[in-house]
Amino acid sequence: MKKISWPQNISRVTPLLGTAVLGAIALFPSSVQAAVFDTGPADDNTSSLGNFRIWVDPDFRDLVAGFPGYDPGTFRLTSPTLYDPSTVIGRSNIHEDGDATDIGGTSVGTAGTIVSDGSFSAVPPGFEGPNGTREVHTEVRSLNMTGAGAAVRAGSAFGLPVSPGEVESLSGNSGDPDLDFPAESFFNIFAEVDIPGLGGIGATLFNTDPLLITGNEPLTEFPPKVVYIHGGTEAVNVFFRDDHPNDLWDAGDRFGRLVLAGHGISFSNSDEDIRAFEEIIGGEEPMIVPEEQIPEPATAIASLFIGLGGLFGLKRKQQS
Repeated sequence: MKKISWPQNISRVTPLLGTAVLGAIALFPSSVQAAVFDTGPADDNTSSLGNFRIWVDPDFRDLVAGFPGYDPGTFRLTSPTLYDPSTVIGRSNIHEDGDATDIGGTSVGTAGTIVSDGSFSAVPPGFEGPNGTREVHTEVRSLNMTGAGAAVRAGSAFGLPVSPGEVESLSGNSGDPDLDFPAESFFNIFAEVDIPGLGGIGATLFNTDPLLITGNEPLTEFPPKVVYIHGGTEAVNVFFRDDHPNDLWDAGDRFGRLVLAGHGISFSNSDEDIRAFEEIIGGEEPMIVPEEQIPEPATAIASLFIGLGGLFGLKRKQQS
């Protein structure tokens, strides 16, 4: 079986990106800190770092044995640090929490995606401020973080379900635009994850329940420089998108549970930013997923709607 070889630091692969990446970063420098939310709808174009950790189900641990990112003691597969030079985050015009725009929906980004409060399947506990708090709705429109063959994609630009979010002022219903920042934020992320070499051919995974990620610190500008983290919240199941040609898995089989993911918005691939991002992620505690919490492979066939117009049978194959 072909094995993946993930470098410990993305800087080992960045020469492949060339001067085009550096030029893209230079186009979107951090702006001077402002107190007022920028008007929209508009897109923020920036760069991103990221990684993921997956708790692998018992049925598939033999496939990841020997992978450099796999720890057989914790059953966790950790990606290298990944990079995207051209992340696009859409945001709406400013409205107030609880108003007709917030509830009925508003146009987000230049794509015009409608995002309302009803678009959120998961909201961080205690996130919502009082009615009248100034806020904007957001969308991860395009995210494609890659490195050493691994990748994480999210956003409707790739034909995936909308990954909506919200930014809300921490000033409460002060009614003062000059106090918009600092602000809190979150996203509901639907993603695809590429794992190179799995089963000899590689595999793409996806989640059907949203990945709830929250900023590790308050926002002070658009686009912010902040790390969004899924950790300390409920682990999210990830499933195979496609059948394996030699029946090692079926589309819809669960590969495991995503126990931690990090997305550093406005982080470049400089050594300084990579060190800062990895230090933040390294200090986060992933979800603990005891093996007894994972059900045995089902003998009955279930089905799930993946939001992309398909139904996949959730069945396990006995490995020969």
